[in-house]
This record gives sequence, C-alpha cells and structure tokens, in this order.
Amino acid sequence: MRVKSTCLNEVIETAILFLYLPIQPNPSFPSVVQHPFTNAPISALNVDGSMRMLELMKPDDLQLWQKEMEHVIRKITDPMLLLSRISKGYRLAFIKYVNDYLSIEDLSKLLRFAWRSVEFPNQDPNFSHSQLCQLFKECPKKLLMHKEELAAYNKLPKTIHIYRGVTSGKKKDIMSLSWTTDHDMAVWFSKRFGNKGFVCEADIAKEDILTYWDIQGESEVIVDPRKLQNVREELIETEKPQL
Repeated sequence: MRVKSTCLNEVIETAILFLYLPIQPNPSFPSVVQHPFTNAPISALNVDGSMRMLELMKPDDLQLWQKEMEHVIRKITDPMLLLSRISKGYRLAFIKYVNDYLSIEDLSKLLRFAWRSVEFPNQDPNFSHSQLCQLFKECPKKLLMHKEELAAYNKLPKTIHIYRGVTSGKKKDIMSLSWTTDHDMAVWFSKRFGNKGFVCEADIAKEDILTYWDIQGESEVIVDPRKLQNVREELIETEKPQL
C-alpha cells in the first residue's frame, strides 16, 4: 500500500547503502568510474581546513570520502535534492529501492526527474518495460505533468499518430516507452550520434498515453508499448547529418 507521506529516514538509509557500494573502475577510461555518488576516481575534500584531493581507489581516502558524504546525505530533507545528488545511471535504480517509502506526490516528481535526466531510461536494467509502465500508471497525470502539458494532453484526439527515432532497427529499440508526436524530433533523435538511423511510426489511443512532456520542445509521450497499433515494420532510413 502506498504511504501517504514519504518516509524520509528510510529513503536516507537506502541512499547510505548506495553510498557504500563498491566503486567500479573503467579500464578503458581511467578518469571515469561507476558509483551512485561519483563518476570520477578523485574527489576534493576539506580536511582540517584545507582542500585535499582524495584518490577514491585508495581505501583510506575512500573511507574519508564516504564519511563526509554520509554526513551530507543525512542532512538532506528533500527526496528530490537527494536524487539529484545520485549519478544519473543509478537514479531509476534508487527509485526502485525507495518506491515503498515514497508518497505518490514524491514518486511522481522523482520519476519525472529521473526519466528526463537519464540518457537511455528505456534500457535501464533494473526495470522491465511492464514494471516501468506500472510505475507510470500509478502516478496521476496531474502530478506527472505541468499545467501546460496537462492542458495539451487534454486537447489530444482519441487516437494519436506518434513517432520514434532510433539508431538501429532492432525490435527492442522500437518497442519502448518513449515516443514523440513530432516527426522532426524523431528524425533528430534517429541521427543524433552521426550514424544512420530510422524513424518508426505507430498509433496509440489517448487513454494509453501514460504522460505527455513538452520539455525542450520534444513533445514526448510515454506509452505502454504493448498498446501500440499499426507499427510500421518498414522503417524510414535517415541520412547521416552533414558536418
């Protein structure tokens, strides 16, 4: 059962567990690591009144950094502020593990923020597509959308033609949650990495749109991919952008 008020202490304790997860080095890029609270193997820390550069792959330095970060985390009183401190690649995972402690209002805010800040949320390994859909369905549209977005959603017809730009023709990339009502935006997404891409089209009933976001002009609709209709199997190939 969904709690009425967010249990902040439990959210904080979960964040502390994330803090003490091992730092994963990247052999190909020594200046990059994977961890819920840092992307770099070096961190600056004020020690006894002077700044010190800590090498987080060294146990003693790591312990100092974790102690200071735990102090910072325990002082946070807003779940959104806490989520913003977490590395992008871990944000949806964090929501998964604190979901039971969040009010519906905080879940809606955190889900919107995490989804929009993560590069490939549809491919997050912590959720299946059906689990993501269930998370969105639990959140009222009036909490997921801003006032202007909700007004735009209410004006949509009963059936909407939507588009998705992908860099490959693989089914797993097409049958995802993120689509757009803007064909030109789908074309942009299909070739944003400079290689050839594809634009696919589908129809979706308005009632099967889980939310509508118009951030940076993307006109994004989140849908249950199982509800897509008339998906074009012959994909539209886009040209490589001119440099």
